Amino acid sequence: MVTGRLLAVLCGLALLLPAGTAGAAEPGGRISALEVMANRVQFLFTAHGLPPKAALDPDSVTVTAAGRTLPAKAEPPGSPRPGGPSPGGRNARAVMLVLDTSGSMSAADLAAAKAGAVAFLDLLPADVPAGFTTTGTPTRPVIDPTTDRRSLRKALGRMRTGGETALYDAMSAAVDRLARANAAEGRLVVLSDGKDSASTSTLAQVLARLKRTRIAADVVAFKTAATSEGTLRQLAADSGGRLLSSPDPRRLNAAFADAAASFRQSMWITVTLPQSLQGTALRLEVRVRAGDTAIKATASAAASPAGTAGPHGRTSASPRHAGTAPADAAGPLAGLPLPAVLGVCFAAILLLILVVGGLGRREPPEWAVRIERYRLRARPSPAEPDAEESRARNPLMRGALTLSMKITGSGRLAQRLAQDLDRAGILLRPHEWTLLRIVIGACLTAVVTPLVGNVLLAAPPVAVITWVATRAYLRGRAERRLTAFADQLPDALQLVAGSLRSGFSVAQSVERLAGLELQPMGQEMARAVAQTRLGVSTEDALRSVADRMNCRDLHWVVLAIQIQREVGGNLSEVIETTAETMRERTRLRRQIRALSAEGRLSAYVLIALPVITGGLLTVSRPDYMRPLYTTPMGIGMICLAVFLVALGWLWLSKVVKVEV
Repeated sequence: MVTGRLLAVLCGLALLLPAGTAGAAEPGGRISALEVMANRVQFLFTAHGLPPKAALDPDSVTVTAAGRTLPAKAEPPGSPRPGGPSPGGRNARAVMLVLDTSGSMSAADLAAAKAGAVAFLDLLPADVPAGFTTTGTPTRPVIDPTTDRRSLRKALGRMRTGGETALYDAMSAAVDRLARANAAEGRLVVLSDGKDSASTSTLAQVLARLKRTRIAADVVAFKTAATSEGTLRQLAADSGGRLLSSPDPRRLNAAFADAAASFRQSMWITVTLPQSLQGTALRLEVRVRAGDTAIKATASAAASPAGTAGPHGRTSASPRHAGTAPADAAGPLAGLPLPAVLGVCFAAILLLILVVGGLGRREPPEWAVRIERYRLRARPSPAEPDAEESRARNPLMRGALTLSMKITGSGRLAQRLAQDLDRAGILLRPHEWTLLRIVIGACLTAVVTPLVGNVLLAAPPVAVITWVATRAYLRGRAERRLTAFADQLPDALQLVAGSLRSGFSVAQSVERLAGLELQPMGQEMARAVAQTRLGVSTEDALRSVADRMNCRDLHWVVLAIQIQREVGGNLSEVIETTAETMRERTRLRRQIRALSAEGRLSAYVLIALPVITGGLLTVSRPDYMRPLYTTPMGIGMICLAVFLVALGWLWLSKVVKVEV
C-alpha cells in the first residue's frame, strides 16, 4: 500500500518536472519552407535530437504519398536551396548570434569569441541569413540577419568589452530581429556565462517568447559557474536547443562548430509528382537515415494542377503537420504557453461569476412572494444590508452599472427589454441585463482569442453569437412562462368560479389565487392584488396581467367581469364556460402540435443539414473547403447559402405553424 502511494507521488512529481529536465529529446524530423510547383514539391528537411557529429544520408531519402513511393532528390546536408532563393522572398532559416561582451570578458576571451563566431559563419550554409547582437551595456550593436558574410566579419571585429551583462534583453532583441527576417525557422546561438545583471526582461519572459515564436536557442556555456549553468540549461532545454560547454577559450571554436552542426543536419529535398497526383491534396511522408537512426516527418500540401503555377512556376504551401516530436505538432494553441491560456480562461470565468453573483444578490420584488408579505417593512438591520446598498458600496459594480445604464438608455428599446425580462421572470433591470450580456461576451472573447490568435478576429463573431444566444434564451424562457400561465389559467378560473359560488367577491377570489404555490399564476396574481391595494380596480389590475402575459383568454375574462358588473348576470357560470372553452382550445392545440411534429422535425433537419455538413467537411477536409472562405467566389457562395438557408427557415416555419 505504501509502495503504491509512493509510486503515485513520484509519478505526480514527474509530470510537474519541466520539459527540459526530462532528458534528451528523441530524434525526429521537421518539414519547413514547403513549396508546391506544377509537377514538383520542394521543402527543407531538418533533423533534431541527433548528436552533433551525426550526418544525414541523402541517398537514404524515401518519400511516399497516397501509398506510392515518389522520385526524390536530396541535396547534400548544408547545401543552399536548389534553384536559388524563394520567389516569395521568404527565408527558410535564419540565425542570430548573442555574444557576451560585458566587462567580465577579458581581451583573450573576446578574441576567442570573435574567432568562434567567424568559424561558425564559415560553417553556416551560404543561404542562411545571420546576424548578431551583444549583451554588454550601455550600448548594444544589433546587426540584422544577412547573407553578406564580409560585413558580418567586419562588424564582429569592431566588438569591444565593457559594462554590465543584459543577457535577457539581448535575447529579446535577437528574437525581434529573427521575426523581422521572415524566416520559416529561426535559431539563436548564445555565448554567455549565465549571469545577468542589467536586463529589464526576465528569464520567464524570454522563455515565453522563445516558445511562442518556436525559436530554438543553442547556448554555449563559457566559463560558467555551477550556480549559473542551471539557467543556461533551462534556456536551451525549454526552447528545444542544446547546451554546449566551453570551460576555456580554446574550446570555443569546437563549441561553435557543434552549434553550426544543427544547420548541417538539414537538406533540401525535391520530389517529382506523377501526373495522377498533380492537382490533388498530398500527405507526404519522408524517411531519412542518419547512421543507424531512422528519422520520419510528415506534411500536408495541396498540389497545383499542371499549367496553373504562378510566376517562376511555384506556389507556396505550408505543412499542416511536420515532424514527429510533440513540439512540432501544429494546433490552434501552438506557441502559446498553457499557463497563460488557463489563466485567461480562469480570469474570464471568475469575472462572470462575480458579475452574475453581484446581480443575483438582488432581493426579489414584493410581488414575487406570497400575498401576506405585502406590508410595510422595517428598515433592514445593519447585519443584513440591502442589496442595492451593497452594490452601491462596490465601485466596480457601480461604475459598470452606470455605464450599462447609459448604453441601454430609457427609450422604447429599454421599455421593450424591461417587458421581455418581466415576461421571462428574470429579476434584472434592462441595464443589468445589458451588463450581463457584455460580461458574457467579454468572457467568451477571452476564451476564444487564444484559439484564434487575434482579438480583432474573435470579438465580432463572439459579440454576434452572444447577442443572438442571450436573445434566444430570453425569448425561450418568456415563451415557456407564457405557455405555463396559459395552461394554468383554466384551473385558476375554475377556482375563481367556485369562490364566487361560495359568496366571495372577485377581489377575494383573485387574492386566493395569489396565495397559491402554483407559478407563474400565483406570482402574477400577487402583483394584481398589490395593485388593488394601491387603489387600482380589480379589472385594471387583471388587464395589466393579461397585457404582461400576452393572454387573450384573460382579456375575455376581464371583459366578462366588466359586463357582469354593468348589466348583471351569473358571473360564475360565465367564467366556468370560459374555462371549459379554454380547455377545449388547449386540447385542440396540443393535438395539432402532435400532428405537425413531423413537419417541424423535417424543417429542423433540412435547416441543420447544410450547416452540419459544412462543419464536418471543414474539420475533415480543410483543403477541400478552404476555397469557400479564401476566394471571392467562395465568399459570395457562402453569403448566398446563408441567405437561402435563412429564407428556407422562414418559409418552413410559416408552413408548419398552425394558429388555433
